[in-house]
Amino acid sequence: MKLVSLYIFLSIIFLQGCQSTQQELNEPLPLWVQHPPQDDDSTFYGLGSSYNLEVAKSAALQDVAAKLGISLVGLTQINQQLSGVNYQVYINQDMRTKVDETLISQYQIVQTATVNQQIFVMLKVNKHNILNDNFTQLTQLNAKATALLARQSSMSKIVWNYRAQKLLSENIPRTFRYAAIINMLKPSAAVERLLIPWEQLNKSVQGNLAALCLMIQSLDEQSKIYVNSLENHLTKQAIKVTKNCSSKLVLSSVVEQTKLFDYFTYKNTLQIRFTSRAEGNLASNQLVLMGKSMTDFQAARKLTIDSFNREIAETNLWEIIKL
Repeated sequence: MKLVSLYIFLSIIFLQGCQSTQQELNEPLPLWVQHPPQDDDSTFYGLGSSYNLEVAKSAALQDVAAKLGISLVGLTQINQQLSGVNYQVYINQDMRTKVDETLISQYQIVQTATVNQQIFVMLKVNKHNILNDNFTQLTQLNAKATALLARQSSMSKIVWNYRAQKLLSENIPRTFRYAAIINMLKPSAAVERLLIPWEQLNKSVQGNLAALCLMIQSLDEQSKIYVNSLENHLTKQAIKVTKNCSSKLVLSSVVEQTKLFDYFTYKNTLQIRFTSRAEGNLASNQLVLMGKSMTDFQAARKLTIDSFNREIAETNLWEIIKL
């Protein structure tokens, strides 16, 4: 009888505990979570939740950035200024996938609450601060483009074009994102004017293509086997390979052939120098190319050519020689 009474007592406590837990889990959300305030002319509101406060804040910031990201789609017509290069699809994808990189350096947490063990955060962001952050970043990027434009006449055309194309590819997505945010927050900012350095940079790159040339000089028989690969690589970059160009690639190599057990090993240390008649040595590097074959040295040598072809296809010649 005592055991039955104890069982009934424990069951009642357990049921009460379950009921209490269920009530806690059914705790209603605050009104500001159910009905967040609307954004106004000066403020964005962001709402985030997580079981961790820092993650909840990040989610609230992402909420604000997503509002900007969604608004940016359709505002990229400005890229049509960059004649000859179609960035439209890439920029739109970039804006959708990288809204988390939108600059939000200042914000204020206005509400927090813990409901059902989950933390909710509401913050507000001043639109003027976002505008200033993006103006600052765009100004800094424009300074890079302007500085490179100023050096165009004093640098080898190949070097200048390579660096200009690299600057364009690395910064155009961010440039358009900053410009589109500025355009959305302040339509009177004349965003087209802010993109002039990039338009000029791209036009100069396109204008130089017809004049890009390079001579390839091999100093020994062993380095000649890489000339065709280099010619093909340069042609794909719209660089003409001629015998009377002021800029040239100089190839030389040191070959080691050994046989270890049943393997024929062919090691070619290939030296590539990029020089200009006006500027002297511009860049150089050594590539160690290895080939092993069970057949003979000729087969092992072919493997070193295959290795070199993969290297310049995957890495880019200018990065290989550390331009």
